[in-house]
Amino acid sequence: RRVWRVLSLVAPSLQLPAVTDPYMLDYPFSVKAERVLTPQDLMDIQRDHYEGTPFDLTKGVAAGPYGDPNRFDVAPQPADNLTLVDVIQGSYERSISLFRTSYSFVAVCREVPDHLALLWFSQYAPSSSSYAPFYVAAEFVPVPYSRGSLYKYDSSVSFWNFLAAGNYAARCYKYAMKEVQALQVQLMASSVSALASTESRVLSLLQEDPYSPASNEAVIRLLTQFTNKQATEIVSAWRGLLPQLITKFHDGYIAEHLDTPSLVMKRLFYPKWWLDLTGYWKNAAVIGPDVILFDSNPAGSEATYSYGAMCTAVLVTAMTSIALTALAGSYFVRFRDREPKLSLNSRKFGYVAIHNV
Repeated sequence: RRVWRVLSLVAPSLQLPAVTDPYMLDYPFSVKAERVLTPQDLMDIQRDHYEGTPFDLTKGVAAGPYGDPNRFDVAPQPADNLTLVDVIQGSYERSISLFRTSYSFVAVCREVPDHLALLWFSQYAPSSSSYAPFYVAAEFVPVPYSRGSLYKYDSSVSFWNFLAAGNYAARCYKYAMKEVQALQVQLMASSVSALASTESRVLSLLQEDPYSPASNEAVIRLLTQFTNKQATEIVSAWRGLLPQLITKFHDGYIAEHLDTPSLVMKRLFYPKWWLDLTGYWKNAAVIGPDVILFDSNPAGSEATYSYGAMCTAVLVTAMTSIALTALAGSYFVRFRDREPKLSLNSRKFGYVAIHNV
């Protein structure tokens, strides 16, 4: 399926069949791309989950209510009496972008001096990461890309930042991935712009004296600085993405207007097909005709409310309860050991204190 998808994306007019034999005899060894492919095109292919096809992994029951394309590895389920032999009898589609991906890259072929040999490199799933420009001539690999361990999360490591943001975004994929993709576009544009400027400087140095050791050293130093700067900025941006996602998407809400004093929490809830599938309507509440479930929102058709106002109300209620409890406790402690007092008119009516009887 993945072979079909790649060939179909670069040569759609061939209309290759999506289903073939185990040897893929319906597919040619290679195809000619019907247009010039850019590095961005190849990155997009590596981020693919068959979106827009009958095999779209962001659709269907297995994707959940919010379109998560990830399908985890098979494993025996003793609690359900399922052996490994049992579970391998079935399968899900295997996407091009996978969470099991250790790294992916796009090598750029172009007519430039050897110093400018370029690789766009990324770690973790391509759909949940950014590609950083690595010049082959750089003296060393950026630190965030050269260390790390699965034994411990480390926010200074590129892999862990991509993984953390990708895993969290998967919880409400069709909403949160818009934030992820926006960051990918932003970082790619920044890298391309910086790359053009750097390569212009490199070409100037090489034109002055292409065989000079001094020029060669200057070029290598420049490319090393560029490669490390870009890598550091990308990792830093992704490190900041995780708290941004947590702030905006949590507990079934999307926080809107975060840059204004009027914070609004929009309910996600679930699509109707998911409610139907999960038996939501079997638990319908028993209500009368005069019950008002939700007050209408005069500002629009979607029911929203001020999260800040709700939190303020809860806080005021809690503080009032604490104050009343403290007042009652103070009264009890203050008067429990005092002798009873008679009012000015008590004896007039024949009342006396109990201990005087």
